[in-house]
Amino acid sequence: MKIAIIGNSTPLRNYSKEIDTYDLVIRFSKLNFINSNLIGKKTDRIYINTNDNFIENLNFIPPQNKEFYKNAEVFLRIWDEKNTKQICENLEITKYKILEEKGTIDLITKKYGWPKVDGYFTSTGLMALVNILEEFPDTEIHTFCFNYNGDFGEFEFEPEFEFLLFLEYHKKIKIIS
Repeated sequence: MKIAIIGNSTPLRNYSKEIDTYDLVIRFSKLNFINSNLIGKKTDRIYINTNDNFIENLNFIPPQNKEFYKNAEVFLRIWDEKNTKQICENLEITKYKILEEKGTIDLITKKYGWPKVDGYFTSTGLMALVNILEEFPDTEIHTFCFNYNGDFGEFEFEPEFEFLLFLEYHKKIKIIS
């Protein structure tokens, strides 16, 4: 089984044909980029952060990108019930699972040997990646558009990018872009 994880950063080239061949295609919250035709159409699972930042971007998701949510298994990281309701109504999500932090930092520190960063708060992307690694431990996982040059506000992504490089070095994932 091969898994493609599609992040929120701008695609470096057209990956559509390649991504759509994977057995499982996983995407993240912000589908507000215009060039969605560069990252394929297949979507089996999507992780959404229900914070205020996502709510602010909700109206900027192009209508064609809402198709990504239609038949996918949805995981929500819930911050606010009001936001969750608004997101589900806007994107026509009727069923979802809850993504919980459940000691993500401790897990990647103990199981994967990544040095702990004091006071560090994990992104939804990192929580989802660890969730995927745990659910599919012996699977080939490739990441696309999964780096820290996207539009993420004040969040510090350098430790997470270092963790991606760490996982690639230990052959747990392969970074495509």
